[in-house]
Amino acid sequence: MLRCLLYSLLGYFGGSILYARLAQRLFRCEGMIAESPDQNPGAANAFARGGLACGLFTLAGDVFKGALPVALYLRAAQSMDACLIPVLAAPVLGHAFPCYFRLHGGKGIAVTFGVLLGLLPYSQPLLLLVVSFLFFSIVVIVRPHSYRTLATYAAVLVAMPLLHIHTSVLAGFGIIGLIVSYRILTAPEEKQALEVSFLWKR
Repeated sequence: MLRCLLYSLLGYFGGSILYARLAQRLFRCEGMIAESPDQNPGAANAFARGGLACGLFTLAGDVFKGALPVALYLRAAQSMDACLIPVLAAPVLGHAFPCYFRLHGGKGIAVTFGVLLGLLPYSQPLLLLVVSFLFFSIVVIVRPHSYRTLATYAAVLVAMPLLHIHTSVLAGFGIIGLIVSYRILTAPEEKQALEVSFLWKR
């Protein structure tokens, strides 16, 4: 129980570090977040409004803070148990509701990839997320990106039990999905209409 609490707190406080805001200062990209439509302190706005270096710095930081506590926990525990659930969710919770920024955080998509990266060599969950994003980007094309993300997370949750993904990973990803969905649905940007197109009809 103490180990569970320790790595969950590490994940939350580490997740609360918003690398987009650090990048904004380091690369002098003032207004990068505040002037974006969704005001999201994440990698997408860092790339779009801060440039390649700013985007790469933000992306690397967000992925790293998701992967680190999960990888450290699994190394210490030597198994996947119920305590893995809060350890998986904590970095995304920290990113979405950071204690250092009055709970005003980002959506947590890059952090989700980091969390699943931390499960390696157990690669199925990460591959499932990647394939689902590609499917809704290339085959059944969902626009805008916010709806594509919601469709991706929902598809992953449906597919995980069918692929016999470990129960703790399924539960942890379920919590992550709720956090990410909440942040997307409550973002201040103007909501665009849902569009769905198909690769074979283009």
